Amino acid sequence: MKNLTKKLKMIKKNEWLRMGGCLLIGILVMLLFYPDRIAELKNGEQVAIKLDKTNITADKLYTDLKSKYAKYELLDIIDSTILYNKYEMTDEDQETIKSKADEYIKYYEENYQMTKEDFLSKNNFESYEEFVEYLKLDYLRQKYYDEYLTGLISEDDIKKYYDEDVIAPFTVEHILVKTGSDNKEEKEELAIEILDKLKDGEEWNDLKKEYEDDIVTEEFDIEFDSNLEDEFINAAKKLSDGEYTGSLVTTNYGYHIILRKETKEIPELDEIKARILTVLKTNYVNENKNVYEKSLIKLREDSGLNIKDTELAKVYDKYKKDYE
Repeated sequence: MKNLTKKLKMIKKNEWLRMGGCLLIGILVMLLFYPDRIAELKNGEQVAIKLDKTNITADKLYTDLKSKYAKYELLDIIDSTILYNKYEMTDEDQETIKSKADEYIKYYEENYQMTKEDFLSKNNFESYEEFVEYLKLDYLRQKYYDEYLTGLISEDDIKKYYDEDVIAPFTVEHILVKTGSDNKEEKEELAIEILDKLKDGEEWNDLKKEYEDDIVTEEFDIEFDSNLEDEFINAAKKLSDGEYTGSLVTTNYGYHIILRKETKEIPELDEIKARILTVLKTNYVNENKNVYEKSLIKLREDSGLNIKDTELAKVYDKYKKDYE
């Protein structure tokens, strides 16, 4: 759901861009294909908009619109052409994209009481099919992006990470006293009370039962790619099997007492190779700027992109410099 929300925000952010792109296409078509409908000045320039003391020529309007909006339409057209030729969309791909489209719409229906038609209209999609096409291009861009990232990671990189960073998985159980914005002190006192009873010799399971209405307990494995806060993982790593933390571990969720239960064998490289690759790709993206945009710039260059229109070429050159 986190990724879905991020995508939904992206759609709202791009709403004005889609409006601008549609406006651009309409006006450019008028200027390029209906010149007889536009008045001419003595120097031969055509007037697109006339004011009391100023004439806005078709050439100026065409140039300004290209500079302001054409980038987004230009990139969509170029990338669609390249990616539709590069990848064959399977029936499974099509179903995945349609499911994602339905997921977006359902999210808005449930959280904003917005009908399907309202969702499409407010995001400037003329039809459900146009929305699906929008998501299809994003799907293909992401497919290429993942391949691009994969190509940056070598077998040696994977082996090095395995040797240096993969830990033996181990099972933990924790007692969590959740905190709110206004009760941290009270909750900390409760957590200390439980910890003190443990230190006095009371049994872990007995305390879980005694405080079951005030705590959350959970058992799970910690592995090299576990998505947990550093404070939690670092504290758990320091424990031996059968040992619990001698002080509270504080995270964004609240106060934890962690019990390390069992350490397992390190899996073979082949068993976790794909997971290591995911970690390395994520690390690369976190350590480098504008990786997504740079990957698409490379895609276009590898496909022999050559923009003949001088104004559009300037727009694209500026776009590339923004991501250098």
